[in-house]
Amino acid sequence: ENSNSNTVLGNTANNNTGWGIHLIFSSYNTISGNTATNNDYGIHLEWGCDNNTVSGNTANNNTYYGIYLTGFLFTFFDNCDNNTISGNTLNDNLIGIYLVYSDNNVIYNNTILYHDLGILLLSDSDRNKIWENYVYINTNVSISISSATCNENNIERNIIVNDGGKFISDFGTDTLINLNYFGKTPPSFVINVIAQSFSSIIFNITIKISSELNFGTRELSIQMWWNGILVPSNDIEDIGNSLFNISLTPIFVEPGENPILLNMTLGAPYHKDKSFETYITVDPDVILGDDSTGGEEIPGYSIFFIGLTAVGTIGLIYVIFKRKQQI
Repeated sequence: ENSNSNTVLGNTANNNTGWGIHLIFSSYNTISGNTATNNDYGIHLEWGCDNNTVSGNTANNNTYYGIYLTGFLFTFFDNCDNNTISGNTLNDNLIGIYLVYSDNNVIYNNTILYHDLGILLLSDSDRNKIWENYVYINTNVSISISSATCNENNIERNIIVNDGGKFISDFGTDTLINLNYFGKTPPSFVINVIAQSFSSIIFNITIKISSELNFGTRELSIQMWWNGILVPSNDIEDIGNSLFNISLTPIFVEPGENPILLNMTLGAPYHKDKSFETYITVDPDVILGDDSTGGEEIPGYSIFFIGLTAVGTIGLIYVIFKRKQQI
């Protein structure tokens, strides 16, 4: 109580009756890297706790709330305001993050799993920002603004996965809800081939990787194998706008031989990993004296391109060059 500008770092606060970590009338503190499990309340900021940072903590299996901010009904200056709650992992509490009489807080980039309510705002909690959280399988409501006295809160760019309960329940006033993902399963990826060229020196393929999110993807991971050999990361170039240029060592296929497999696995935080397969057959006779198809028609040859088709979680792309029949 009345403790300011402190750091609470790396503690284990488990199996307590009452609180794991509890601050009252305390501001400008950092609560980071702690574990608060199997308590009544995980991390509780109460009455006049302002400008604190609660980040990178784990609060699991607490009877009531993982992280709880509560002001006081009758004294304006006893609200919990201007706190940042970010990067925490909350699992299987009754409520993940709960705000009451708390204004201008930022709830950002938290992982909130398997609660009755994921995030709950109640009673004069105004102008809070709920951004870019991963809210997964919360049985009642994922995010709830439960009172008309909660004004001008912002729910934006959250990934909300729920196979039974509501995604968002909003009884607030002037709530902004924008660019959130709603689904029964985590978001995945779509891939399209934009361009391809083949020469005796290099094979180039340009692909566009799109997330099912409508607000972009952070930390995209691409692993790729060409004929069973890992493609070096510096041969997969991010050229912007979700486009990637892939440079491959040429492997030619004679008529009657099997095509060469290019396969890839895509991943990103809070996404469902997805695998794609690409089969490429290039007849060596297609490569002429200029060492390039150049995307032009080649006399005596047909060029067939069969675009992306989905087969379950697998995409198949065939780029096939074959000789025309001689007449």
